[in-house]
Amino acid sequence: MKIIDISKNYYEVVRHEKIKGTMFLSESSVLFQYNEENNDERCLKIFDFRTKTTLKVNLPVHFEIKNVQKFVDIHGYFYIEVSDINGLNCLFASYDRSEYFVRLTCGLESENSGYESVIYHPLLSGIIYANLKIGKNIYTHISMNYGKNFSMMKLKKKNGLCDGGSCNIKLSLPTVIHRNLYFQKDWISAFDMFDTSGNKLIGEHLISFDAGQNWKSVPFSYYHVQILNQGGIALGFNWRSRKIMYSFDEGKTFYYNKLHGSKEVIVNSWKTGKFQNESLILFLREVENKTFLVTHIDFSNILDRTCGNDDYYSWNPPIQNGACFHGREISYKKKKLNSMCVDTEPDLKILKSKPCPCSLDDYRW
Repeated sequence: MKIIDISKNYYEVVRHEKIKGTMFLSESSVLFQYNEENNDERCLKIFDFRTKTTLKVNLPVHFEIKNVQKFVDIHGYFYIEVSDINGLNCLFASYDRSEYFVRLTCGLESENSGYESVIYHPLLSGIIYANLKIGKNIYTHISMNYGKNFSMMKLKKKNGLCDGGSCNIKLSLPTVIHRNLYFQKDWISAFDMFDTSGNKLIGEHLISFDAGQNWKSVPFSYYHVQILNQGGIALGFNWRSRKIMYSFDEGKTFYYNKLHGSKEVIVNSWKTGKFQNESLILFLREVENKTFLVTHIDFSNILDRTCGNDDYYSWNPPIQNGACFHGREISYKKKKLNSMCVDTEPDLKILKSKPCPCSLDDYRW
């Protein structure tokens, strides 16, 4: 097996001779799963494109590899999902990009489900979503500290599913992470929810406004949440009732408006412009006449001023065991909920980054 760089006149980046196996390509590295010649034992190697080094993966003892399910190189860490010879699916990580991996959790959803068992927050490092088997059911668990601990979801006002704030809920973890659907802002996450008894999508969406620490069920279904004004407006539709629903305060209060006639169906939507000129274009189809309609939605009459310094506050990403992690406390600039203004900050701005004392809880042994 070999990898070549066609942009550099087919320069050979790495080669492995006399082995049969599979490659798993990630952002800045590649993992090889192979059997050595005359040896049935499965082996793993990683070639790091940045350092131009090859590492032979060392998993904890007594773990006999059957197959690698996924390899991810994100936020400076290696993650490997592996099944053993007994069919147990586990997640391993190398925090220092070395050959030594630690076990984070086991009991991941089977690779035959058609969905991902683990996804990683693309914008905030350390946040991991995992669908784990609990008894005979699969429920979504979330880690806020690079997989050191996984806890059940916390969903507000969901009777029958939650016990003391922890909930038996399964999210549909996508195979491809579209930021404009699932992670539209650093602190906003939105997913479809499964019916855990039948393992089918139920057309209900959950949204988190604090990077996954707490979740809310949105009152619209069958359509992904749309985020406007840098996260200041959460908007959605119900194509069956043809209602548009929106919130200015992260889902505490929703407002409703009905769109068009009874025989028109929402087909798609598209965001356009930014800041004061941001709006949503809604595409509808008239069933009987087979014609298309276009609706333009904006909030310029409500948001008639630009945010000032007093409209923002200091926000800390959710980290288990306080705001300090790995010796650093970081605070970001985020718009206040009650500030009805146009947010012109396109990205999270760091307000302060200061050292803080490390603790044993910061590290996995």
